[in-house]
Amino acid sequence: MREQYEGIKAALDADVWEQDLSWQPHGEAEIRDFLRRVLERLDELRPWQEPPYRSLGLDRWEEFRRGTLLAHVRLSPQYPLFARLRDVPGDESGLRGLVLTLRSGDEVALLAPPLPGKDDAVLMAAPPHRPAPDVIEAFLTHTRYPRNAVRPA
Repeated sequence: MREQYEGIKAALDADVWEQDLSWQPHGEAEIRDFLRRVLERLDELRPWQEPPYRSLGLDRWEEFRRGTLLAHVRLSPQYPLFARLRDVPGDESGLRGLVLTLRSGDEVALLAPPLPGKDDAVLMAAPPHRPAPDVIEAFLTHTRYPRNAVRPA
């Protein structure tokens, strides 16, 4: 929510918009008024609840790759997060990954073999981190990953 709020605020703070708005039926004044009302409504909803998890991108994947193995995670298209795995930049083996921050504050990475590959990924944490059972429980709670698909290491 915070990122969206800041994006809208930045658009409103800009004196001139570089985007061509001629394609849509509303003028800039109407759009700015709408965005002001959206910000007012978002302010009314504070404090905002953090989402259950957010993707952090793969910039820090190497920290997690060398981190602590927490669990083995069964992969399947029917399970959450499967579709969010991305090729890890610079990894010639075809490793796929996803780095998350959980609502609990824990940061974890799901690292998976190339497609088609084995059905297991690993759940990793970079130090320092809470005890493994606590981080695994947070992962299960916030991602709603099926408990029977996660096996502690």
